[in-house]
Amino acid sequence: MRKGKIIAFLLLVMLCNACSTFYGGATNSEGNQSISNMPAEMLFEAEVGTTVYQSVSFTNRTDGNYEITSLALVDNVCGAFSVYNITGEADEVIYSTGEDKTVIVMPKETVSINIRFSPTPCERTQYVTTFIISYTDSNDVEASKTLNFTASVIDNTPPVAACAATSALTYYDEYTNPTIRSLPPLPDGKLYYLKVEKMSAYIQPTESFSQFATEVGTHINLENIPPDQRYKPVYVPLFTDDAGTVTITTIDECVGFVMPSPVTDNFFIGASIAVTTDSQFAGTVIRDDDPATGKVEAGGLTIPNMQFNLYSYINNSNSLLQSADGFFEINIKIDLTTGETASNPLLIELKDLTDDDGAKLLSIVDDKLVGKNVRHGTVRLVGIGQFLDDEAAKLSNEGKTGLFDGDAYMFLQIDGIITQEIEAQ
Repeated sequence: MRKGKIIAFLLLVMLCNACSTFYGGATNSEGNQSISNMPAEMLFEAEVGTTVYQSVSFTNRTDGNYEITSLALVDNVCGAFSVYNITGEADEVIYSTGEDKTVIVMPKETVSINIRFSPTPCERTQYVTTFIISYTDSNDVEASKTLNFTASVIDNTPPVAACAATSALTYYDEYTNPTIRSLPPLPDGKLYYLKVEKMSAYIQPTESFSQFATEVGTHINLENIPPDQRYKPVYVPLFTDDAGTVTITTIDECVGFVMPSPVTDNFFIGASIAVTTDSQFAGTVIRDDDPATGKVEAGGLTIPNMQFNLYSYINNSNSLLQSADGFFEINIKIDLTTGETASNPLLIELKDLTDDDGAKLLSIVDDKLVGKNVRHGTVRLVGIGQFLDDEAAKLSNEGKTGLFDGDAYMFLQIDGIITQEIEAQ
């Protein structure tokens, strides 16, 4: 299926009256639902942990070929819907999800787009997902058809333990923060918090995949992200000891570290990206300035061998990154520092990138990322990450080739403050 078509197909519906017809039915039959020039509805009912299938038949009633260019599921909030495959009139499979191939619908022929509904535990059990088929006609005129999938889910799963409530916590912020640069140990039971105010990254494959480099960040293209889905700063707990050891506690789902993506992003297409770790990580903080040189070094942070997990459920056939089931998941190993990273000539080309605030996307001097030591609580951590080809990796074959078979980097920058909880009076 052709990739890289204009993402505006997700937002604009241009209906071609009488040119094609949708039918909704079960297991490849046309059924009795007809969709002409207005969006219509198909009902999907299932229990959590089960799977049902329905098919949408797409008929070319013209004298020229149609080419299906993308299949999009919009507001697939719980990730239950996915495209299973496309079959021809003889029930032969002509497209399977994840393949990079074109689907041509010949004149007067019908293809069946088979939809899988496999609900998992989710806070919503009643919702509507919009399915958009985008295509071009023999004159290369773009059009699309829209169908609403109404989901009704029976949640038969036992309740799970909720995350501990943190909404009541308040923190010192900005220059009211009493944190000093050397980060001395706090009393037992007390923690510092790294407030991640902004995170910016640039994923850079090389060689024949260099054209697929992409920006990921908390402050990029916000006009294409709904206000309620935009990034919210998170507080990551950490603690220190008398030897200057800094320990970052495990970042689990309850921390809520989620990076949004705009619908215009060619890879994540509006899907959010969760950031977690499987364990805690130890680093060091420099406690004193160098008395011999007078160089200001106190507050220098280094966290080596940190490993992040990035997870997203994209479920959009336009994405070159997602696995056949619509997932993106990958582990990244990185040395974080408030100093300088190793040199990388690819950074020279990224110096002028900016975020929505007009600030530099990445702090680059010559061919290095440059951080900032803790000062008045503020801090900037930078690093160059490696993508790990391990059991956690879930992405397309193209993504695996681009990220694992050659050199590929994640240039990462975290801007924030190190603060403390304000004691209740």
